[in-house]
Amino acid sequence: MASQAMQGTDISQRFQRIVNGYVEARKTPFGKVSPLWNEFKILSKRLQDSVRQEFPHVQVVGSAGKGNWAEVPWVSILDERVTTRTTDGVYCVYLFRADMSGVYLTFNQGVTETIKRHGRQAGLTILQDRAQKIAERFPALRQQGFVCDEPIVLRGGQLGSDYEVGTIAHKFYPAETIPEDKSLLKDLRHLLSVYNEYADGVEESSSSNSESDELMDELMAVEPNTSKVIELAAIVHSFAEAIQEAGISFGVHHTAFVRTFLVSLLTKRFVILTGMSGSGKTQIAMKFGEWLGADRFQICAVRPDWTGAEALFGYEDALAASSADGRRGWAVPAALEFMLKAHNYPDAPFLLILDEMNLAHVERYFADVLSGMESGAAVLPNLGREADGVWRIKAGEFTHVPVPKNLFVVGTVNIDETTYIFSPKVLDRANTIEFRVPTDSLRLMAAKPMACAPASVEFTRGLLSVARAPAWSGEPPVELEAFAAYFRVLHELLAEAGFEFGHRVFFEANRYAALHRMVDSSENFWEEALDRQVMQKVLPRLHGSRRRLEPVLCALGQFCYDLTYHKGAIYEGTAMSFDPVKRQDNKAVLPLSLDKIGRMTRNLRANQFTSFTE
Repeated sequence: MASQAMQGTDISQRFQRIVNGYVEARKTPFGKVSPLWNEFKILSKRLQDSVRQEFPHVQVVGSAGKGNWAEVPWVSILDERVTTRTTDGVYCVYLFRADMSGVYLTFNQGVTETIKRHGRQAGLTILQDRAQKIAERFPALRQQGFVCDEPIVLRGGQLGSDYEVGTIAHKFYPAETIPEDKSLLKDLRHLLSVYNEYADGVEESSSSNSESDELMDELMAVEPNTSKVIELAAIVHSFAEAIQEAGISFGVHHTAFVRTFLVSLLTKRFVILTGMSGSGKTQIAMKFGEWLGADRFQICAVRPDWTGAEALFGYEDALAASSADGRRGWAVPAALEFMLKAHNYPDAPFLLILDEMNLAHVERYFADVLSGMESGAAVLPNLGREADGVWRIKAGEFTHVPVPKNLFVVGTVNIDETTYIFSPKVLDRANTIEFRVPTDSLRLMAAKPMACAPASVEFTRGLLSVARAPAWSGEPPVELEAFAAYFRVLHELLAEAGFEFGHRVFFEANRYAALHRMVDSSENFWEEALDRQVMQKVLPRLHGSRRRLEPVLCALGQFCYDLTYHKGAIYEGTAMSFDPVKRQDNKAVLPLSLDKIGRMTRNLRANQFTSFTE
């Protein structure tokens, strides 16, 4: 080690300590017990502090591995306008050689998602072609001494070789001559200036509604002859994996449950999560918000005194100063400020979480939002914060704007004596997902969940694209015929007792099935979709006395068991020949729904009254 490096300032010293000590550190237990593990955290913070003011959109993250020492450790610098994770998108990254003979400063790409989507051979070709195109667009890289025509050599395994292929430009620092801070930061700022120019182009293309696909291809260096649309199955897989890494798992049915949550949100941008306290309702909503990206979600705790729309929409504040042209000041709650933010950034998804949603009468404070989401009517006051810090209706613009189509709403629900029951008006407009805690999921070593890694911009845009698109164009797909036919049977069954549903429920159930089809290629996909929709759209609407409800639950139990329904059975009193409580076996066609019907029936017989949430 050169004496100059030993005497260098802090950033240079951190690099030197890593290249000098990493090989030995890999022989010791991984984690905080190793002094070298902490070097990556400190180095990341020093770099972040050094570039924060000039490049406010970037975040520095370092890693020596996950669970074990990485063969090729790294320190990445990501611009949130391009990507927020290292598995996809373009970013800057310091890559250490496996033998610690030096470190590269690189302009690079995430390789994992591209290879996952296209296969290894095609994925590597795509990465290589994209790297060449980006390097050609930014001649400043070569002008500042970065190498674009020769590969890096990391001397690692397969992942290291993948990093080599994805590299756009690089500069190498040998271990014996790590530069001082001044030189290191000069190189980094040159590279971040190019990255910033790249990010500006991406941001401009995403905020313009008139940009063509050709321009987007140019800015994002999208590979030719490949689909630019992220498949819904890939989105589900990405989120399921991200929350599992954050410490949240729903056991053997983890992926299926996450799929249900996402497909429900994409069917209709309003989902209700119900279940016992501590079952994971708020956690999955929060992790979804974190996955969408920084500042993309807002949690609002519902209060019992929310008795009107002003709880969400605010109100004119008589104590706030009026503008010179007479526009009154407004009191703006956090929920309204967040919805207006979503309106101002229409090409990014946002999530509003209403925690303990039924502590107040939902219809009293939420009716305008429901109506606006359904009709598209302008219901949000079109406010802006002006120079004096006061919120006012924007001068010269419409006084109200629609509920943003990029806004998702999740409400969590606990049931006790302090809460209110939902009306059919609310339930018809949502998928209601029940959370339960299986005994075998109670782990002794369970830990508090960590923050969820944000998704790439490509994935969040793909999610929003699916939410905005119709479930199908032209005629519905043939595969939905069985689903629709049995859902009509359900309507006929429920009509006998006055519980039938309308066009909205039927349409949205079919949309759910169509989206479910995108992530389930099995021949009988419609059975699981039907099971979920009975559970999430039909059963939540049922509540009442034993005299009225027991025949209906028995008839529904028969239907869920073998998809049969004897017309007139509820009228004639023969429906109760099937007992949902006793027929709990593994032969049911719709097992989730039958299990819930059995629990509702037991509660009905014990208390003479039942509802979905009791």
